[in-house]
Amino acid sequence: MPHTARTRSSLLIATALAVAASTQVATAGAAPTGKAASTTSGTAWCSPAGATRVVCFADGSTERASFIDPSAEITSPRRVRLGELVYVAPFAQLLATGSAPIRIGAESNVEDNAILDAEYRPSSRGRDARLARVGLRRDRGIRVAARTVFGHHTSVRGPAVIGVGGGPIPANPDGPPSVILNQGAQVDGAWLEQNTAVSVFARVGPGVRLRSGMQVLPGKNVTTQAQADDPSLGKVAPLTEADIEGTELSIDANTGFAREYSAMYLERRPLVRGIGPDPGGTEYSGERSIPVTGVESGTCQGWETLSPGFHSRIIGSVCLEDTVSELRRVVGDEVSLRADEGTDTPYLVGHIDEMHDGVVFHDVPEAGITTGDGVRYGEDSTVHSGPGRPAIVGDDVRIGRGSVVFGSHVGDRARIGAGALVGFTELPADAVVAAKDIVFDGVVFGSVEW
Repeated sequence: MPHTARTRSSLLIATALAVAASTQVATAGAAPTGKAASTTSGTAWCSPAGATRVVCFADGSTERASFIDPSAEITSPRRVRLGELVYVAPFAQLLATGSAPIRIGAESNVEDNAILDAEYRPSSRGRDARLARVGLRRDRGIRVAARTVFGHHTSVRGPAVIGVGGGPIPANPDGPPSVILNQGAQVDGAWLEQNTAVSVFARVGPGVRLRSGMQVLPGKNVTTQAQADDPSLGKVAPLTEADIEGTELSIDANTGFAREYSAMYLERRPLVRGIGPDPGGTEYSGERSIPVTGVESGTCQGWETLSPGFHSRIIGSVCLEDTVSELRRVVGDEVSLRADEGTDTPYLVGHIDEMHDGVVFHDVPEAGITTGDGVRYGEDSTVHSGPGRPAIVGDDVRIGRGSVVFGSHVGDRARIGAGALVGFTELPADAVVAAKDIVFDGVVFGSVEW
């Protein structure tokens, strides 16, 4: 979809593709050519415990292994079951309990700082009755079908079922089913059928069942079944072929990550910790790339840096003006600057004023990320390029907590409020975006409802 489109549906497509478009890479070079065979039957499982904590073998084959970044948090790992070729990114959380397990089907991925929390927590009056209406029980935990994408900073609160039930849709009549949750989306005690999507900053509330073929619009809070079923109420719309294609790209790329990161870990374990290389082996990353620190402004002339003990994750072709000692001072915990795709255009990161916990940078091929000096990045914020659109952040910008800059140019001294989305926009110097505003192609389309 061209980035100049201004309709509500074009906004939906662009944001729904935010995660998928960031993964337009081929499957890993170590795999056979062509698309990896799908294992949607869910017959092979492993638990990320003990020796399988990082590389999890469902059937003993490295070609079908799942990879869990060492920084990811897992509670009750024997209550967590993963299918083949699952990729769990830095600082993701899989929180199971003794009575509430987590099961994630083959070829799924859990992106940076996403949270799957299976434990039942009463959050409102009548929650149990709403859950019962869609067949969810307190002890059900989180059940995820094969080929499900959880974008950066997404969250799922149990009990929940994702990718189960429903059937083929006009936009995907013959292909294998899939589900995608885009950046900052939430599923709270809900049931998502196959071939569904939840857009950026959208939410599906307790006791709601999202039907096959539907996606929740950006920022919308779906709390009733009527809102989930009726597009005329303004909170959902039909999935399109473009949405399905984008999800496919994400699935293909992340199965490649599962293989290649597994191989790199088995080769040398420290390479998948702290500041380290991307695994290479994909169409767009080619050879492995190592982060460079202490660079001259606007260049990648500095020191190639491997630092497994660094407290956050900086991966691949990232060029930072700050030295490692400066980064230790200004970068918070659970930060993931992951340049393992789109490495034909390195990240150029100016001197950081403050980078709070949970910040994520992510790129797409042939786009790039460039940030200026003196930028303050709020907790859980995201800077993300888009298809054909680099993410450029000027000097002295303030990016609010939980906000997303996607494929946009943010001018010097701009201020982006907490929980806002700025997508495909030329934001002028000194501009102010209010908290929770959704801005696309320079137009405010509304605000996040929850």
